[in-house]
Formats: sequence, structure tokens, C-alpha cells
Amino acid sequence: MWIGCFSYLLIGMAHVVMGSVLEELLQHFHRDYSDGGRLIFAQFLGFLIGVLTAPWWSRRLGRRGILLLAFGTLTVGEAIYSLLPSWNWMMTAAPVAGFGFGMVEAAIAALIMEYFQRNKAVAMSRLEVFFGIGALVMPIAGSLLITAGAWRMSFPLLAALSLAMFLLWLFTSFGSMDSALALQDPEQAETAAGSRKSPGAGGKPVLLFMILFFVLYVGIEMSIVNFLPSVLIERTGTTSALGTLGVTFFWLTMMTGRLFAGTLAERWGYAKYLLLNGFGAPLLAVSASDLP
Repeated sequence: MWIGCFSYLLIGMAHVVMGSVLEELLQHFHRDYSDGGRLIFAQFLGFLIGVLTAPWWSRRLGRRGILLLAFGTLTVGEAIYSLLPSWNWMMTAAPVAGFGFGMVEAAIAALIMEYFQRNKAVAMSRLEVFFGIGALVMPIAGSLLITAGAWRMSFPLLAALSLAMFLLWLFTSFGSMDSALALQDPEQAETAAGSRKSPGAGGKPVLLFMILFFVLYVGIEMSIVNFLPSVLIERTGTTSALGTLGVTFFWLTMMTGRLFAGTLAERWGYAKYLLLNGFGAPLLAVSASDLP
């Protein structure tokens, strides 16, 4: 659970690092916001591919193998970012980094859901809290680095942390769980996967609805965390360092909500919880858009 939490903390940082230094990055490469949007989209596309292909990779590499692949690609992506090569290389590295932290998120979530038979929502909310801490800390670090004129160090910092997490997953023993994390035989894995029951007719509409829900949710979240500093700079005329702190306040409230998410979902029921928050969030967003 704890190594999973620290992994989520790292990918929380990876989610927002680009938005934290986007203004400086665009100025460095003499690019505009449309180019920044394409860079963020390339990273999100890699994230989506990582999430969607995680089960396929897991059946072939095993649970530990998929996490090593994920942290390995994340390390490579952040290392390329660190060099600040040509813009084309940055665009190439974006889906690689996104693939890495997308796969980490999916793989660890699957592990937690499988091994925590009770209070799964509470366990997942704990992971999400650490994700929020990472997304909270990175803008603060980015703001300090921008103020010090060392914003470029954001990427080497993440590359080093990702490499450390790679080594931690490679060498740490989890006792009785080691066999479950070990490399699986592809044919056996395919047979096991085929033996699982698929969702019944009544479950498919729910599954499709949840897919649509996550497409909207993740799209909105990625847009806010990556473009909020630029929006604040353009709309309020604040400095890059203070604009970056806007993401910190966003994630501070996000993390606060996630502290209670699992407990409230268990108490209210999942459907009621999702309905209240699903409709409440866009109403608050629309209200905020009217503020001066």
C-alpha cells in the first residue's frame, strides 16, 4: 500500500509538471499556446494509451514487469524533457512520459482493487490523496524554481524520482505477494483472462457510462491543471511563479475532497455520491467562470 501511495505521489507530480513550467517552456522555444496545447495533447494521448493497454501488458509481463516498463518509460520521457532538445523531440517525448504515468496509475489501481477485498473505496481514496499531494507539491517546487531562475530542473527532478521508483519496484520484496507480482506465462495469462466473466447485459450500460464519465473527467482535469497557470497569467497579469501556485491551491482543495471521498462513497452509496459530485462540479465551474 505504501509503495503504491508513493508511486501515486510521483505520477501526481508528473501530471502537472508540464503545466507548472509551461509559460517558461513556451518562451524558451518561442512557441505559442496552440503549440503548448498540442504538447499537452500528445502527453495525454500517451497517458490514454498507457491506461488502455495496461491489461494487455500485464498479461505478458506480469504485475511487477508492467510497473518496471511504466517507470522506465516515464524516466526516459522526463530525461528527454530534461535536455530541452528541439521542439520535435519534446513532442516525441510527451507521449512516452504520458504512457509511463498512465500505465502506473492503471496498474497500481488494479493491484489495490484486487488485494483489498474490504474498504476498496477507502484504499483507493488513500492513493488519490497521495496523487493530490504530488500534484500539490510540484507547482510549489516549480514556482520556487521559476523564482530562482532554475525552472529547467523540474524535469531532471522527476526523472531522478522515477528512476528511484523503478529501482524500488525492481528490488523490493513483498513477501507472499512476490509470486503474484512475478512474470506470468502469456498462454496461462490469456487462459485466466478468458475464464473471467464478462459484464452481463445489465452491466454494459453502466460500463459505457463510466467510460464516458472518465473521458470527460480526465479531459477537464488535465486541461485545468496544465493551463490554469497560463490562464491566471493572461487574465490577472500575475507573474509566472504566482500563476503556477494557482495549481497548488486547486490541488489543495482536490486533496481535501479525496480525504473524505472513500468514506462518503461507502456511506452514501456509489451512485448517489457520483450523481451529487458529477453535477456539482460543473455548476461550480460555471459559477467560477463568471468571476472577474
